[in-house]
Amino acid sequence: RSLYGMTGNWVAKILKLQPKHDGLLIVGAHEWARSVSRVLNQLGVPVTLVDTNKENIIAAKDDGLNTIQGSILSKKVLEEIELGGMGKLLAMTPNDEVNLLATMEYSAMFGRRRIFRLSPEDQRKDLVVQSQNDQFLFGKGMTYTYFTARLIAGAAVKSFKLTEEFDYQNFISAYPRAIPLFYITKKGKLMIFTKDKQNTPGVDNILVSLVTEKAA
Repeated sequence: RSLYGMTGNWVAKILKLQPKHDGLLIVGAHEWARSVSRVLNQLGVPVTLVDTNKENIIAAKDDGLNTIQGSILSKKVLEEIELGGMGKLLAMTPNDEVNLLATMEYSAMFGRRRIFRLSPEDQRKDLVVQSQNDQFLFGKGMTYTYFTARLIAGAAVKSFKLTEEFDYQNFISAYPRAIPLFYITKKGKLMIFTKDKQNTPGVDNILVSLVTEKAA
């Protein structure tokens, strides 16, 4: 039974009263989810991490991040989520099934356009990939395993201020293996790169990307 079904009119009333914000609810507080969250937090983007793993939650709290310990699929966690500040959900756990279920359970609450997840390790087993039109984070093939491997190989999540002297094309030329993750517009709007949506950030935008220290 979906969380939307369990909460009924309660959710509908909240959604009518609360404005949409650019705060992120990130499912998964593992090492690289924390790396992403630290950078976004430093840029003024509110982030809340949800994880069942106590060690991950402790590490996130040590980083000064907002956390909720528990399963994203539990009613207890749902009740703890401050909907007023959370405008988007990013499902980034190592478990593809949990990521899928999280997007399904919360789609009515956030809206399909504000729900994102990592690409599954094996899309042939992901039965709703084609029917749900899910938004897959960061680009084609951006699975938990791939992202983790890049970090182990020395990549890091960093932010870049784009200027006329160093615009997005200059960035791509300097870091051809970079994986753009987010950018923040001059008006402060947070944009997310996905498999099917690779916008071009403009001058004075702030780009958040996974890059290798040594430019190619």
